[in-house]
Amino acid sequence: MNIIEQFLRKVSYKFPKGYPDINDPKDIILLESILKNLLEVDYNILDFGDLSRRANRLKKIHFKITDKEPFTTPTGEVILTYDKPEYAEFFKNDDAAGVKNLGGRNINRFPFFKDNNGKNYSISDLLKTSDFGGRGAGSGTAAEDVALLDISRQIKELGSVNVVLEPGGFVYKGISEATTFKGTPKADFSLDAGNQELIFISHKDGTSAKDFQQYGGFKGLTSYPEVQQFIKDVRKISGGEIKSGQAFKRKIVDNEIALKAVYGLDFGSSKFGLNNCQVVLQGGITLKALDNGTYLLGAHHKVLSPQMPTEEYTPYLYVRKGDRNNAGIKNARFGVFPINYRPTAQEI
Repeated sequence: MNIIEQFLRKVSYKFPKGYPDINDPKDIILLESILKNLLEVDYNILDFGDLSRRANRLKKIHFKITDKEPFTTPTGEVILTYDKPEYAEFFKNDDAAGVKNLGGRNINRFPFFKDNNGKNYSISDLLKTSDFGGRGAGSGTAAEDVALLDISRQIKELGSVNVVLEPGGFVYKGISEATTFKGTPKADFSLDAGNQELIFISHKDGTSAKDFQQYGGFKGLTSYPEVQQFIKDVRKISGGEIKSGQAFKRKIVDNEIALKAVYGLDFGSSKFGLNNCQVVLQGGITLKALDNGTYLLGAHHKVLSPQMPTEEYTPYLYVRKGDRNNAGIKNARFGVFPINYRPTAQEI
């Protein structure tokens, strides 16, 4: 068996047909994503904090174990299982408190896992690859990849299901799979009935507004006078350069700006799509059975179009120090973020 055949067999379970179909655009997008992740290099040692600070990372450990995916260690790759079967439920349920209770004070050295030869492995025996937020190719979409895999598994276990976004809401019939998209549209993935994409989802990592990152950049929004004025005021206050530790924010007055940042630039269109999402979900995604036979799509945090996010998730214009020059301002990264993304940001 050559190396290409080994690779294809290793990843075959990820594809609906049991192999990547080169004539299926969705399979090609998934295959490209897998190949990009193989380019990852120079990982740090994994730490329990890397797993507990973000939703679904403990669950990702469980997926890799059940699917017999190799973990990366400083000495190479290894297939692992749990040292004791009862550990599985804690990782499967993304139960950080339960895992911490098991591991105790030396949680990073606790032998949660073992290989086929019975050798024990701990969290700190593993490397922080893109699956767990490590830097390099694929790290930017790791949370979305885990969320997609999670909801795909739930649908597969249930079979074709009818899904609602809120109790008594519109019923999306025959949802049978979840698929990702190529490029950087607002939607990270969709829930589909066969080849028909029905529910377009923008997914965010974490469990709070601080984890959320941005709703979106300023692309497509700079024609609004309110956005133009914010940029001008930032340029004046900063002297044309955002310095270390600096961040500025401003409340959005025009709701259209905020809603386009949250749901996509096509917000307001009569048709949902890649840039007009029905829902923004944060953290692990769930399907809850309702009494009428439908399943309610949920997550740690959920906002449905055309709702405006409120409280700590209220959209604000932001600029912080970044690795680019925007609007003639050095080291500036502009975007629409939740108000509490940077609590210490100066409101102007």
